[in-house]
Amino acid sequence: MIIDTHNHIYPDNVAPIVAKKMADDGLKPYGDFRLQDLLATLDGCNISAAVVFNIAEKPSVVQSANDFLANVCDGKRLIGLGTIHPDYEDFQNEIDRC
Repeated sequence: MIIDTHNHIYPDNVAPIVAKKMADDGLKPYGDFRLQDLLATLDGCNISAAVVFNIAEKPSVVQSANDFLANVCDGKRLIGLGTIHPDYEDFQNEIDRC
């Protein structure tokens, strides 16, 4: 079994924004941060599973970012890691929820 342990995924409407920001910062990521792109890459490379996460760049998106991961991850093929922003006030409850 091969597990890729570092993958960022975002909802389809957010992924292009993240990709553009990275490009503007001079970074060249592999993939486009969409779930379908990641799954195609996993299949094409015979990778069994992936650890996936995203980054909450502001406190107001912490819950929705974690909700997205909870909805797409099955704990087998996609293993999610939750996100917390340093200024997120209810961090302990969100960690417990994740």
